[in-house]
Amino acid sequence: MKVTITHVRKDDKGVITHVKTKYDELTKTQVITNIISELITYVVPSGEKVHVVDGRYIRSDGNDTKEDNLGELPSF
Repeated sequence: MKVTITHVRKDDKGVITHVKTKYDELTKTQVITNIISELITYVVPSGEKVHVVDGRYIRSDGNDTKEDNLGELPSF
């Protein structure tokens, strides 16, 4: 199943804590678990696939920098 992440919530340091999809609001930990277990494929609106780096960061670009990066998604 492919699901698009449409919004993010960040803490005061800019770290993603939650994401919102068409269907649900999830913690970042839930997203990471779903990606690692291959239950759900997440993408951002531009179509880029979200991947996990070092078991704790989510990114939609092709690199493995240890930092969250889903582009310029709106906050919720």
